[in-house]
Amino acid sequence: MGQISLGSTSDRLVHSSSIPVGLAPRGYRPNDERIRRVVLAVRPGRTDLGLTGEAAALCNWLGVPATLVTFAVRDSAALTIFADQGVFDSWRADAVAVQERIGQALAQSGVTTHRSGVLVGSRWSRATDQFDWLPGDLLVLGSSEHAPVARVFLGSTATRIVRTSPVPTVLLPHRRRV
Repeated sequence: MGQISLGSTSDRLVHSSSIPVGLAPRGYRPNDERIRRVVLAVRPGRTDLGLTGEAAALCNWLGVPATLVTFAVRDSAALTIFADQGVFDSWRADAVAVQERIGQALAQSGVTTHRSGVLVGSRWSRATDQFDWLPGDLLVLGSSEHAPVARVFLGSTATRIVRTSPVPTVLLPHRRRV
């Protein structure tokens, strides 16, 4: 209960859709509350900058603000080994910089934006549990840039975040630049 589970049919739908896909956690019961906030989960790097237009259109259509957040797990052996070399701190700085750029672009599109920074847990469920989820939240994630065409394709990180989402989620397809 309370988590999104992808079975074979929904997994196939998610990985073959050229349009945004909406999912809801198991047992989710909509109430009279409408969507009040888009929670845009972004990752470091340039790929999520491409989500800005669609995220702005969604926020403006719904008439809601956006909150930017990056989720991370820091108990992996690789991050532990490289922590002393500043790899994780550099990764975190990249995530915050991307949030800043996306926030500026959303603001230029008329969207009120807040940043929650980087939330780190020992596993994905603990990272997402750190976020202050509110009734009426909608989680929005972009698809992996490794999709061969403009389709939704969830990478391993996005899949783990989606599975731990306590709120309805929209997956945006990655748009390839021509």
